[in-house]
Amino acid sequence: LPTLIIAAYLVSKIPQLLEPSGRAYTLIERAITQPWILWEYVLNLIIPRTTVNSPFFDDHTALHTVLDSYFYLSITVWCAILFFAYRLKDSHSFAFFGLLFFLAGHLLESSILNLELFFPHRNYVPAFGLYFVMACLVVSVQANFKRMLMAGTALYLLINGLLVWSVTTLWGTPPLAAEMWAIHKESSPRAQHFLAAIKLEEGDKETAQRFLSRIAAKTDRSAMYSIQSFMLCQFAEHEKAAQLDQVLQSIKTARHENGLGLTLELLVETIVAGGCPMLSGADVERIIAAVLLNPDLSADKNTQASIANSRAKLAYARDDITRAIEYGWQAYKISRNLDMGLAVVAQLASNLDFGNSITRLEELREDAPSHLVRGY
Repeated sequence: LPTLIIAAYLVSKIPQLLEPSGRAYTLIERAITQPWILWEYVLNLIIPRTTVNSPFFDDHTALHTVLDSYFYLSITVWCAILFFAYRLKDSHSFAFFGLLFFLAGHLLESSILNLELFFPHRNYVPAFGLYFVMACLVVSVQANFKRMLMAGTALYLLINGLLVWSVTTLWGTPPLAAEMWAIHKESSPRAQHFLAAIKLEEGDKETAQRFLSRIAAKTDRSAMYSIQSFMLCQFAEHEKAAQLDQVLQSIKTARHENGLGLTLELLVETIVAGGCPMLSGADVERIIAAVLLNPDLSADKNTQASIANSRAKLAYARDDITRAIEYGWQAYKISRNLDMGLAVVAQLASNLDFGNSITRLEELREDAPSHLVRGY
């Protein structure tokens, strides 16, 4: 019954295959890629390697057609293994169980759901099935080989233990980890961005800006990184126009980016706080106008809400409270974020506009969770 429920749920998602995924690949391409990625999960579980133990996998590429040899190879081997495991289920039931457990554990996340292609944490529960098979093979081996196999198993566990120690030690020192991940994950924008963030924390804006510019030049989703590079203001006054033009051009050709809205709000906060005197609200409005002209960017509800919220913050900084309230309420209407709505209500109350304050508070009650713990 649980399998049938999951299957029915996936069937209900089939219409979404024809919709834009907001990623560098379609949902069909994601499904085509998953059989190959399942083999990568198996390889990562069996063979200990430090190079794959990073938090960044956004550089993983998708297969684009069922005619790809990787798809044929991976799906053929999976089908063959399932066939032989089924034929041997009476004499080797543990192998059949472990294989089904591993594949069932990946049933949802390795399907047409609009998730990223690859993440090792999806292996945590399914890994039990694979290791269960390996453990059963060890204990069922013939007696004359058992001592040698036990020694090999102990060595294997020791190597894995050393790997875990090495990885946790690296993760515990973020500056060193950022350098290592940026080297080993040169094609990962997130790895490069993490290093830029570390450099920024260390006060090295020049290096941070250089890495952000490098990311923007390498990825087709460069708007967010271009804006972040721009807001660091590592350029002379006479270079500002050219730098802004580069940002506007990157926005013109960019595809959907999840963090773009928050980047716009961060840009506004930087300007309001005086973090870059060369930048102004007019620059933000030019960037927002470019975003709104790009249908891939402007269609995102989170980006729309962030644009309204950014304009509210700019208006508030100019002491234009009326426009700040207008934009703030617009941000709430788009996002249905109660914090945004309550901020507007509080501002109305501070202006002694209690009538509008109460009216909008009543509207907020419609979005309030009916249960304070569950949130619905």
